[in-house]
Amino acid sequence: MIVLKLGGSVICDKSRPFAIRYTVLNRIAMEVARFLQEEKKAKLIIIHGGGSFGHYVVYEYFKNKGVLDIDALVTIEYSMLELSVTIASHMIAAGVPVSLITPHGIAGFNLDNSLRIYTEWIERLLEIGTIPLLYGDAVISRNGAIKILSGDVLAWELAHKLQADKLLFATSVDGVYTSNPERPGAELLSVVRLSEINKFSYDKSSKFDVTGGMFVKLKEGIGRIRPGMKVYIFNGLRNNEVYKALKDKPSKGTVIIP
Repeated sequence: MIVLKLGGSVICDKSRPFAIRYTVLNRIAMEVARFLQEEKKAKLIIIHGGGSFGHYVVYEYFKNKGVLDIDALVTIEYSMLELSVTIASHMIAAGVPVSLITPHGIAGFNLDNSLRIYTEWIERLLEIGTIPLLYGDAVISRNGAIKILSGDVLAWELAHKLQADKLLFATSVDGVYTSNPERPGAELLSVVRLSEINKFSYDKSSKFDVTGGMFVKLKEGIGRIRPGMKVYIFNGLRNNEVYKALKDKPSKGTVIIP
């Protein structure tokens, strides 16, 4: 089973609010469709990030109110659903049979901040041959607090709980670098050990990124990566890279190991 996480910076231009990269989205949908035509028994879950939808809304609420309230909850949920419906429509048009699942209906946080998620419906959808489509979302904790469940955390958690063979992170960069790839001297790493991530320096991917960028993407794998699970971080903006990663043949990227 494969979990594919489409980064928000891949499907959206995160420098502008509510800006979808339609050409990229169409191309990725076609690459996923091509993979499924070749691997008819493959089980796949697709998760996408908030991009310039959820991230922007959360950023604005924190800036103006300093807290996420009920108004923020419903606005975030609506904006993310709007983005996910758009992604679903492109996937379905390409022949990818996605079934959209709203994470706030199946997930939340416990009092100790651990994630609880009910996976039975996801498993049933996989069994009948559909592809669950989920996304980063606003969810409720046990004490009623409104919190953000990022797409990265969701991807790691589902890959762990459902014992995925592969976890693929399509991002807007070629993989994990020794520092921000826009800085001089940053080097692309072919392999990263999660036990050593504190020696690297990462920035948020944009001013609207409220879930921490690359460092959190890696940190959330600690305790969730399983022996034998293949984890790749690669550039989803490059043509055919999503297809190649699904086929276990990314041309460039970073392999994540415990």
